Amino acid sequence: MAKIGKKPAKTFPPTEHPRPFQSILWQHLELIRLRRRQRHPWRVIVEELQNQHGITTTQSTVMRFFKRARARLQEGSKGLPLGFDEIVEGSKPEEDNIPKQTPRERLRAEAASLEKKTKEREAKWKFTSPYQDKPARKK
Repeated sequence: MAKIGKKPAKTFPPTEHPRPFQSILWQHLELIRLRRRQRHPWRVIVEELQNQHGITTTQSTVMRFFKRARARLQEGSKGLPLGFDEIVEGSKPEEDNIPKQTPRERLRAEAASLEKKTKEREAKWKFTSPYQDKPARKK
């Protein structure tokens, strides 16, 4: 009796991944970033890493690494593990000195400042109509 249906999917043994920030690509992040700014495809970047630095990897690996690295760098110190941030002892970060506002409070403050500017402009440039002093038309 033959089985009807799909063949079972190929299963690969789990591969051992490096711990966070242990990738050898971290040392070459600036090179990858430079090549991407120059609009080089991933294939060219992988070939350069292999020829100049002896790193054998795939296009998708470099692309996923760069995506993760960019996301971590955009998050700033939030994306770094504990102890990796560069805060000098004895100085407070500038973000701590700024009072925290919710988006709603920020919008209200912006609306209030715009309203204030509008009133100032209206007071400065009071428009009077040339027909203001004329009597109304007779019907």
